[in-house]
Amino acid sequence: MFKFFTGLMAFTLMVSALFIANCSRSSKDDDRYETLSFEVQSDLLSETFIDSTLGIQFAPPRDWKRIDSTLMSQLNDRLTLSENDSSAYAVTVREMFLDSVHTSLCAISTYERIDSTISFDDFINEFVEVAHINHASTIKKEGRSVINQLKFYQIIVMDKKTVNLKFVGKHHAPYPFQIDYIVPVNVYPNVIRSIESSIGSITRY
Repeated sequence: MFKFFTGLMAFTLMVSALFIANCSRSSKDDDRYETLSFEVQSDLLSETFIDSTLGIQFAPPRDWKRIDSTLMSQLNDRLTLSENDSSAYAVTVREMFLDSVHTSLCAISTYERIDSTISFDDFINEFVEVAHINHASTIKKEGRSVINQLKFYQIIVMDKKTVNLKFVGKHHAPYPFQIDYIVPVNVYPNVIRSIESSIGSITRY
C-alpha cells in the first residue's frame, strides 16, 4: 500500500483547474477569478475535517478514511528523498484520506518553502508556468476561481490511468496549500458527485 501512496503522490508533484460540468458559474473576481458553486450532498461525504493552521475545513468523499500519522511521516520522508531539496515547489503532505478499496485518495499539502513575501497571485503565475513546462500534454482544464470566498487555482491533469483534480489556495497560513483528489480513470465517473460535494464543502474556518 505504501508503494501505491508514493506512486500517486509522485504523479501529483509539480502538476497544476477544474471546471466540472455540474458546477454553476457567476461573476468574475478581479477579472481572473470566477465564482463557482457546487451542490453539496451531505450523504456523499465523510465527517468534516478541520485544519486550524490553514484556516479551512472540508469533508472528504464518503468512506474515504484518514490515514495514520506513522504512514504520513513515512510518506513525507519518501517525498523528501525524491525531490530537489532546493525546489520551492516541494510539498509537505499534511493529511491524506484513502477510499475503502485503496484506489483513490484526497491529500492536503503545503508549499512551506515559498517566500512568505510573495503574493498568492505571483505564486500562482509561477506555478502555472512550471506546470505548463512539465505537464503540458496532460493538463486538460485549468482556471482561477473563488469557492466559498476562497481563491483557488484549479487544474485537472489526466493520463491514461489517473485523474488528478488539484486546488491550490491560501488563507491563514503564510504559505499556499493544495487539495488533491486522485482517482483512477475508470473509477472517476462513479465518484464525481462525491468529489463535487467535497469541493463544495471547502470553507474558511
